Amino acid sequence: MLKRHSLVDVLSSSVPLATCDRISLVANFANRLQVEKWLASELHCEPIGLVSWPYRQAWKTLFGMVIYFRDPMSDSVPEVRIEFNPSKIYVDPHSHLRGICGLLFPLFSGLKDVRYTRLDIAVDYPIDLSIYQYTLKSGVVKSIKYYGRDGALETVYLGGANSARRFRIYNKALEAGLQGEVLWRIEAQYRFDEETENDIWVKDLFGDLEISSYAPSEQLPVSTLAVLYFLENHPEAISSFAPASRAKYRKLMKLEKATIYHPEEAWSNQCGPILNFLNWITVPLK
Repeated sequence: MLKRHSLVDVLSSSVPLATCDRISLVANFANRLQVEKWLASELHCEPIGLVSWPYRQAWKTLFGMVIYFRDPMSDSVPEVRIEFNPSKIYVDPHSHLRGICGLLFPLFSGLKDVRYTRLDIAVDYPIDLSIYQYTLKSGVVKSIKYYGRDGALETVYLGGANSARRFRIYNKALEAGLQGEVLWRIEAQYRFDEETENDIWVKDLFGDLEISSYAPSEQLPVSTLAVLYFLENHPEAISSFAPASRAKYRKLMKLEKATIYHPEEAWSNQCGPILNFLNWITVPLK
């Protein structure tokens, strides 16, 4: 149901690949004993030490899923919280379990009232995305850029760390330690509450993201490119330029819609298995 893409798949693909990078959910017990038996199974779950209130116990599986049980003295939150990256779940093809759903069925069939609280969808590109500019069609939002010691752009954030929606564009090859490779990721991070949970089924998760580029600059002298780089990070400085220079650089800085395979297109074309998996979690059928 849910295909597991490796970084090798992305690097060899002619089309950007969409994956589900993180799922967070809360739920109540339908059958607590069944869930506890699953935790004690061959998955070798390790208990985690102290966890923050209102949770009391937590376990981590071999594939990185973390499961929290609510403290018996609290009733302010659902009984269970689960966080995991489905792309990191490995299923032995020779085992008796039928893929990811077979592996997770005893867990999710022992839960009820499942509600998603966070979903991260990633689209990977085997090209350099640092040459583009990123904005939101809906308006101004907090934007943060991080650069490496060599001055190269490494990460762009659109939206605050605790906002309901945040986009992250970053050098995935650098993060993964893939020397000599070009791999960038555009990631949509969504947080949901009881009122916005149904937004998870809306396909245009990347629809508000606008990707632009400056006019072709291959023939511009290095000195001009240096000024453009400076103005990109300090746009207010252009007011101190002479009138002719202001006109020149404003023209050069005019953004055009980038000719790039938009992440919304990748998500729309590839979201079926991911949405089916999310739906299966709420109603796990063998």
